[in-house]
Amino acid sequence: ITNHLKEEKEAFLRIKLDAESAIKRSENLRKELGELKQNLSQVEKTLLELEPKFKGTTKPLQDRKKIIDDIEKATKQINQKENELKQKLHDKQQFEKQFQQFKKQIKENEEALDNLKLFGNKIKNEKKVDLDYLKREIISSINDEITDLREERGKIDGVYNLFYIAQTSLHGANLTKCPLCEEGNLTNEMLAQKLDELKKKKDSVSSKIMEKGQNIRLINVEYDEIVKEQKNLTDTLHDYKNKLNTYKNLDRDKTTNLEQLETDFENKRNQKQELENKLDILRKVISLDDEQINKIYTDNEKKKTTLMGIIDFKTNEINSATIEINGDFFSPDSAEKIAAKYVDYVDAGIKYTKGMAEKQRQEAATRFNNTIKTLMNELNFTEFKDLRLNKDFRLYIERVDSDTQEYVSQLASTLCTSEKLTIALMLQIALKETYLPHIPFLIIDDIMEDFDEERRQKIYKYLYSKAEEQDWIIIVTKLVENQEPLKVVKLSLK
Repeated sequence: ITNHLKEEKEAFLRIKLDAESAIKRSENLRKELGELKQNLSQVEKTLLELEPKFKGTTKPLQDRKKIIDDIEKATKQINQKENELKQKLHDKQQFEKQFQQFKKQIKENEEALDNLKLFGNKIKNEKKVDLDYLKREIISSINDEITDLREERGKIDGVYNLFYIAQTSLHGANLTKCPLCEEGNLTNEMLAQKLDELKKKKDSVSSKIMEKGQNIRLINVEYDEIVKEQKNLTDTLHDYKNKLNTYKNLDRDKTTNLEQLETDFENKRNQKQELENKLDILRKVISLDDEQINKIYTDNEKKKTTLMGIIDFKTNEINSATIEINGDFFSPDSAEKIAAKYVDYVDAGIKYTKGMAEKQRQEAATRFNNTIKTLMNELNFTEFKDLRLNKDFRLYIERVDSDTQEYVSQLASTLCTSEKLTIALMLQIALKETYLPHIPFLIIDDIMEDFDEERRQKIYKYLYSKAEEQDWIIIVTKLVENQEPLKVVKLSLK
């Protein structure tokens, strides 16, 4: 949990940095806007001062001012439409990515469904009832084979019992009558050989029966897994196809809106161009009377139009700045506050979970050390005074020095083999009881032979009591040099 929270913190720290960068960008833009507006104010002042200096009639000048106002309005509308168009195009690109992702997922699920096989057969379009029937047919066929094998084993058992009776009837004699024909004689060696052959046949048939039974279990497991996978793939595919159809309808609406916006944008540009053409004509008319004033006035008009366009563009850039957080969009200021608060919240979570983890580790270490103490007392490991995990979770060992007979601390790596094995045994049991109490198995691997008989019996007694109290299955292995067959011995102290 702590690691997950750390990843969340990193993600929101990145969002916070992006928001801070956007805020700084907006601050710079506002500063630029202030300078631009001052320039615009100066240009407008110059234009007002120039108007009385015109010698010609006031009508063309009034028309010119109206057209300039209309051009300014058109410029604002064009900038607004352009920003809307950019946003719509961005949304459509994101939409297209999601659309393609759904198509990819549909293709992957269809391929997985196409390749899905049960008992070697493709089952993409098969119904569960048909798959049930197929499974029953296969299992029925295997059960018939098992029945035949059992009959074969029964016959072998019958013959085996006859020869076994013949062998037991020898009572130390060398010969006995054949149990089948009752005419020929059989020797002890011949009977032993025959019984061995029959036993091998019987074992071979029994192995086949077990194998067939295992096949039935595997068939059931395969059936359950594949049928579940088929349902999951089919449901997921249906879900993705529904989403795709929904996206197709939305895409048509988005495309229609985008086309309309593009048309509006182009119309506004054409309107502006028409206004600019009219303005050029008026400028030429006015220029005949006041060429010098007109030139200065025209330059300032163009400068005003340019400044207003830049101001609108930068204002729109400030207003449209957003930061995405989990699919929602926020202003940089809001995003920075949200991210900062979330980072604080996650920091508190990290602190809490780290504390809980440390508490759990210490509690586990305490349980571990208590188990070790109990083992040392019950198993009479007097050569060790102390064996425990310290605060750093390192193994601390204090043992009897063979020369001074005093207790000294020592590293595990410097202990002799028998002492290492003693600690290994205690660690195995303590680790099991501390960290895996819910798992009813304990395997102790080939260390019992190095203990003396008295201690070995104490260990066996302890393990036996644990097996009964905790309902454990305890396996203690013993490795031998010679190639004897594997033997399993159940220990009983009763």
